[in-house]
Amino acid sequence: MKNKKTILVIFCFLIMTYTCCLFLPWWIIATIGMIIGFCASSIYQAFFQSTSIITFVWLSMLINNFYFQPDKQILISKIKAFLNMNEILLIIITLFIPFFISLITSYFGYELRKAVKDD
Repeated sequence: MKNKKTILVIFCFLIMTYTCCLFLPWWIIATIGMIIGFCASSIYQAFFQSTSIITFVWLSMLINNFYFQPDKQILISKIKAFLNMNEILLIIITLFIPFFISLITSYFGYELRKAVKDD
C-alpha cells in the first residue's frame, strides 16, 4: 500500500512540475523542489524525489527544445558553436542545473518542515 502511495505522489509531482515548467519561468523548479522537500517524510525521500522528478522534466524540456521546436534551434546552435560541443554533451552539462537546484531546495523544504513542526 505504501509503495502505491509513493508512486502516486511521484506521478502527481511529475505532472505538476511539467505543467508549471510549460507555462512559468525556468526558476519555478526551485519552488517545486521546496514543495517536494516539504512534503517528504525523510531527507532521502526528499532528495530522491526532487532530483529525479525535476531532472526528468528538465531533460524532457531540453529534448523538446533541441529536436522539436525549430524557433529555439537557432539559440541552441549558437551555444553549441560558441562552446564547441555536441548536443549530447551540452544536454548532460545542462542537466547539472536542475540537479543541484533540486538538491538545495529539497533540503531547504525538508528543514522548513522540521522547523514548522517544532513550533
